[in-house]
Amino acid sequence: MTAEPISWLWDGWLARGKLHLLAGKPGTGKTTLALALAAVVSRGGTWPDGSRCVQAANVLIWSAEDDASSTIVPRLMAAGADLRRVHFIADVRGADGEPRPFDPAFDVPLLAWPAASRPCARRC
Repeated sequence: MTAEPISWLWDGWLARGKLHLLAGKPGTGKTTLALALAAVVSRGGTWPDGSRCVQAANVLIWSAEDDASSTIVPRLMAAGADLRRVHFIADVRGADGEPRPFDPAFDVPLLAWPAASRPCARRC
């Protein structure tokens, strides 16, 4: 195996094309932080450490807890996100062609296609 350099979206914090998990106790601000970071990616701007996200990119969101229209979108708006660049995962098509809920245990490989196919998308 050959070592590859990491391409950073936010230097030292968020690597492009890698899975990042944000975990913690309920009520500690995980969703608020995640949506604030999504807003920075969607519009470009300043990361929490003061460095710049110089190129806006698309954001793909899946949430098992919060409803997109009543909870996530209002929070993204409050954070100044460019909602034209924010996309949500809802259902996927099963082997039978019928829609079923997205299941991260099985469906993560499906995420590479929609993100890459969107105009102006960048793997983050």
